[in-house]
Amino acid sequence: MASVVNESIGQETQPPSVLPKRAARRGRRRLVFFIAVAVSLLLFVLAGLLFAIDRPLSLLFGSSVPDWRQQMAQLDAVDAPAFVSAARREALALAAQLRHRYGSDPEALFVCGLIESRFGDRAQAVRTWHRVMELVPNYVDVYLALGEEARLRGQMAKAADYFRKATELGPDRAEAFLGLGRVLIDLGENQQAVAALSQQVQLAPGSLEGWYRLGLALQGTGRLSEAKEAFLRAWRIKPDHRAVLFSLADVCDKLGQKGEATRFRREFARLEAAVRLDPAKRHTWYDDVAAAREGLAAAHVAAGRFFAARDDLSQAEEHWRRAAEVDPQNIPARAALLDRSSAESRWSEAIHWAEELEKIEPQNIDWTLQRAALLVQVRQVEQAEEAFRKVVSIAPERPDGYVGLAQLALFRGRDPQAARQYARQAVSCDPTAANYHLLAIVCERLDNLEEALTAAKRATELDPGSAQYRETLGRLQWKWRQLHGQAGSHQAEKKPQPVN
Repeated sequence: MASVVNESIGQETQPPSVLPKRAARRGRRRLVFFIAVAVSLLLFVLAGLLFAIDRPLSLLFGSSVPDWRQQMAQLDAVDAPAFVSAARREALALAAQLRHRYGSDPEALFVCGLIESRFGDRAQAVRTWHRVMELVPNYVDVYLALGEEARLRGQMAKAADYFRKATELGPDRAEAFLGLGRVLIDLGENQQAVAALSQQVQLAPGSLEGWYRLGLALQGTGRLSEAKEAFLRAWRIKPDHRAVLFSLADVCDKLGQKGEATRFRREFARLEAAVRLDPAKRHTWYDDVAAAREGLAAAHVAAGRFFAARDDLSQAEEHWRRAAEVDPQNIPARAALLDRSSAESRWSEAIHWAEELEKIEPQNIDWTLQRAALLVQVRQVEQAEEAFRKVVSIAPERPDGYVGLAQLALFRGRDPQAARQYARQAVSCDPTAANYHLLAIVCERLDNLEEALTAAKRATELDPGSAQYRETLGRLQWKWRQLHGQAGSHQAEKKPQPVN
């Protein structure tokens, strides 16, 4: 026993008192390590839970991101610098909310970029848009935004590339062709600008800027008579536009039309003097306030479109109403509210928005046509007729007003003779299948089967795939045979049935 004890003692290499201390230290280090891991895991789980419930909690208890409604600018503020600052706070609060709740959504990021470019850091806006481009390479609006940003920085060639890409991705986007045409003029490439702007005015015939810039491009290529016609189209849209009047005087001078040049120059001088004598228009802050209103309204319009794309129409409408409230001249917000109220059969409200749009763009017959259609909907026939007559007076070369007047004249047999005259004018303006069909229906009501048959045949020739036109033609042919006794042994033949 003693030898065993001595042997085991002989194997000791360290004093016995040292081992328990080192073991204790190792135990404490392991404990600290496991506690740190546990805390890290707990924090990770808590962060995930907080992220998952952030939106419900923010709805119940509020969020660290300020609600834009709490930052709303007072529109009647007398202090212009204060209003501009307040508009900025409201817009940036809206951007912060969108980024906080929909930070991974490319459309939300695009809207944030728009707001940043107007009220925040323009360099950050460009970075945001490039991020959106990475997520959605064919996002037309991103190319439009980057093109406009490059134009504002004086990078015209780069802007032209962005706008050109936008026209390729969105061939129905008038603003893409307008942006491209504008920078091409600045680059001196007037022939290409004419092509772009001709497409723009075709897509948006009521575009004041489109016709004006097309006139500039045509003038730059030496096509002075065509330039004058384009300037006149712009002048008819807005007769008191000083730049248009100045350009008209200039082109008339070059055409040797001294009388017209003098007339336009005098009108330009009168308006220019009125602006210079108006203290409000000369005030430094005047343009800043207008720009702040326009920018804030644009932010809410974009937010409205974002929510509308997600079928959250109540939020979309809230933003559109705020945009209309902020900017009395904002067209997109009012157009969206017109569509929204019409879709929900809120006819009085829809008529109100159509009237406001008419006041902003009195020469744009689309708003008058929509108001006329709404008045028909609520059976205010006389007011609708007045609106259609206004369309004819503004655009006598367009068939729309005559079509409306013809249909109203047919309504409950009010004046079929007048309806035929209006239908003939519609065909004269635009000989389409629809207009020929309208003429056929009107002449049928007047028992003028010969003219009715001629018009119905032409409508069917122009659109042979239309079941409605074929049905009308078949019915008229049957009536013709019945009237002229050409049925012979087929007197008992049945009246044609509607074509399915």
